[in-house]
Amino acid sequence: MTSKPFPLNMTFRVCVLILFSSIHLSVCMEDRIQYLERLIVQLQENQLIWKKEMYTVRKENAKLREIVEDLETRLISQENRIKLFENGIEECQSNDKDLHVLSKETKIMTTSEEINLNTPQNPPERQSKSLEPIPAGRLKHPRINTVIHDSENIAFFSFLSQSQDTPSHSHIIVFDSAPTDPGNHYNRFSGIFTVPKSGTYVFTWTIYCDYHGFLNTQLIINQDVFVSSYCNADGVTWYKSSTATAVAKVTQGDVVFIRTHSSETNKGQILSNHYLKTTFAGWFLF
Repeated sequence: MTSKPFPLNMTFRVCVLILFSSIHLSVCMEDRIQYLERLIVQLQENQLIWKKEMYTVRKENAKLREIVEDLETRLISQENRIKLFENGIEECQSNDKDLHVLSKETKIMTTSEEINLNTPQNPPERQSKSLEPIPAGRLKHPRINTVIHDSENIAFFSFLSQSQDTPSHSHIIVFDSAPTDPGNHYNRFSGIFTVPKSGTYVFTWTIYCDYHGFLNTQLIINQDVFVSSYCNADGVTWYKSSTATAVAKVTQGDVVFIRTHSSETNKGQILSNHYLKTTFAGWFLF
């Protein structure tokens, strides 16, 4: 018994079916590959975006860290200034107490003098029992000596005890340490030197500015700008300093101090530490 041959048309149909299946599978695979390629490109783009965002976040964190450190430095500086003001208040209160005591002594002296003047003349035998005369200078009010003698040396030297943050416009620089000031004419709480005697004086100051910073300072006599100085460390990697000296004719009672420029911008700290000092000094010339 012989088998029947497979019909040709059926074989052709099977081949065509296999061919179409292969083509469909190939197309599906290509679509799948293209989808995966697009997905990979999208992931790479997202990765770049994430990297940029991470860089931005790190940069912002660094700025926030600098701001926090700056605020901590400002807080320490303000605490030190508060301590200086508290010390100044204590000194003022002590001076007020001394003046109050002197005022009471003056009243007592005046009352005693009035008693002596109003006491009637007693007979010689009773004179010894009356109030005894007050010895000369016993209750005399000790006046503060405001007269400047020719022999007195007029000079002062002051410096910042620590660095200060970026100052604002028209900021008076308070040199809070004054190791040399024999006449107490410089006020280390206000930064102002009051001229005790008319004449010609020399004033000099040195400012240290931090790297990448710049500071504009001026010597002020009363309300007038006498001379200016500019410390520029912008664009360098190390601190710099500027020193200015002026010879000025001033009158007793004039005030002299150092301040920042009224309109120019400042950048960076005023440096003063155990390696270097920002200073202000002056002395009577003739």
